[in-house]
Amino acid sequence: MIISFNKGIEFVLHRTLARKISTYTITTNVALCIMHTQINTSKNPGQEIYYHKNLKKRENFFCFLSFLSIFASVIIHKLRMSKERIIEGAKELFRLSGLKSTTMDDIAKHIGMSKRTIYENFKDKEEILVACLDQVYWENRRFSEKVFAESDNVIEATVILLRKGAEQARKQRYMIIEDIKKYYPEVYQNILLSQQDDKQKEMEALVEQGMKEGVFREDLNPEIIAYFFAQQAEGIAINDQKLDGYSLLEVFKNMVLSFIRGICTPKGLKIINQLTK
Repeated sequence: MIISFNKGIEFVLHRTLARKISTYTITTNVALCIMHTQINTSKNPGQEIYYHKNLKKRENFFCFLSFLSIFASVIIHKLRMSKERIIEGAKELFRLSGLKSTTMDDIAKHIGMSKRTIYENFKDKEEILVACLDQVYWENRRFSEKVFAESDNVIEATVILLRKGAEQARKQRYMIIEDIKKYYPEVYQNILLSQQDDKQKEMEALVEQGMKEGVFREDLNPEIIAYFFAQQAEGIAINDQKLDGYSLLEVFKNMVLSFIRGICTPKGLKIINQLTK
């Protein structure tokens, strides 16, 4: 019974967690799992009818559900924490060693977790990669929304976002995008290109807003400018070894800020000069 119960609980929680179902639904599923386990392990054929009739009549039934809700929440939190540890550890190794060189054994050793636990959370390294990309995408999305909401003008938002992109690029020793394109073409086509397209549209909207505000020149092509914004950050990553002797701030000022100055109007130049004092 104990073995069956544990397997049942594990199955229910993993399935419901993966499908992002509410705690209430998980609680109900766990309750049914327990009921089913107790009925199936009973030697008394008549116990099934007795159990279903009397369980609902008990005054502590909802207390039981409340306990299960807390129980399920704790386990779900533990499962999520395990997933987050795996994702964070994998991100570090992918950045430092590249995708091809990083193995499941490396990830397990790096985060101090058994390989079995990793496989309970992720089918393979590709699934971990997808989870990493998804996490980075939504982190950047939330950061962008915060910047747009708190910035006084488009130029300030542009500088903050491009500096963030440069920081992320400088941390990479290997070109992650090239590795994904070469070793995981389906992930590249179905996920990464879509995320890059969203980022492109976000930067295009930023350039268009700057043109409306009169801080960017009116003769610009937003699509081309947004593309070159992305290339600025990628260029910092590609030339990382050549630029090792320079600080990120110095590289950013010479590569990125020089480009921004070139697309600014006199009004925009005044703002950027104030921001970079």
